[in-house]
Amino acid sequence: MPTEPCEVCSTDEQFVRATVFCVDCRQRLCDRCSLPHKRWKGRAHDVKPLDAESVAAVKKDVQELKLTGKHKFTIFDSFAGVLS
Repeated sequence: MPTEPCEVCSTDEQFVRATVFCVDCRQRLCDRCSLPHKRWKGRAHDVKPLDAESVAAVKKDVQELKLTGKHKFTIFDSFAGVLS
């Protein structure tokens, strides 16, 4: 499982592990910081878990896009870059 820091509340003095990735904001977030992203008025953000299964699925999707030649910059680039 990735051990990336939460981009909102981790500091030099305190490490807080990110558990999700907000696709809309392109940020790694801990459970606490992800709550508002899941509850935005109008439309909740697309929040993906940062677990091994999700990482593997996104990497596979990115690889397939690149192999088909239909690849243009997508949100997968942002998500996959965080996980590599």
